[in-house]
Amino acid sequence: MNFKNPQRLNGWLGSGTDLADIHLQVKINQDIALVKLLLKKLFEKDTETGNTVLDHDFIEKHTEGYATLKTDLDRFDEEELRRSCDISEEAISETVDLLAAKSKIIICWAMGLTQHKNGVANIQEFINLLLLKGAIGKPIAGTCPVRGHSNGQGDRSVGIYHYVDEGYNERLKTHLGFEAPTKTGYDTVESIKAMHDKKAKVFMCLGGNFLSAASDTEFTAEAIQNCNLTIQVSTK
Repeated sequence: MNFKNPQRLNGWLGSGTDLADIHLQVKINQDIALVKLLLKKLFEKDTETGNTVLDHDFIEKHTEGYATLKTDLDRFDEEELRRSCDISEEAISETVDLLAAKSKIIICWAMGLTQHKNGVANIQEFINLLLLKGAIGKPIAGTCPVRGHSNGQGDRSVGIYHYVDEGYNERLKTHLGFEAPTKTGYDTVESIKAMHDKKAKVFMCLGGNFLSAASDTEFTAEAIQNCNLTIQVSTK
């Protein structure tokens, strides 16, 4: 709900910075149960208000599987979901009312959601919420995954990009005296797909465990096995 900077004296003495309107202390790894319950409640509220809660225009134009999602949610009992995530009815109702009234929603997550065997399913469920509210592809809305992996940090720190930034390339040339590549490369997802489609034959990994860090472990494993050569450079 509130944050105080531990590195500054006034962080301990002051009131801190408000971070949230509602805090839901979810039972460990029961995020899916929580989101399914919220979605069921939002569907109900949408019906009660004459289809004004969900963004049906966005759903029609930009999504697939709406009926399948609703059928899946119907299989779950609300009270069982509530007990699984261990959130009070009052807090659930408050959260549903807040989400129902908003169209600009950002869902931010870190390793607390992703580092589970069901990490992919966790994220998919939260994306379902954004899609139903039409909260993707517009300002002040969408996904915000927080980097927590050493490779992600290194990428930002040393300027390794899969795309071409002409201004950055020019600064590198001016200050470091070398010509940076001008051809767009693959990002992580595109790299995995390229290996999986056998369009990339050599894979070199610098630091970290690429297989474990990628979101779809089985697909990534299949992709790497398609390479003629793989190289791992690690440090301790």
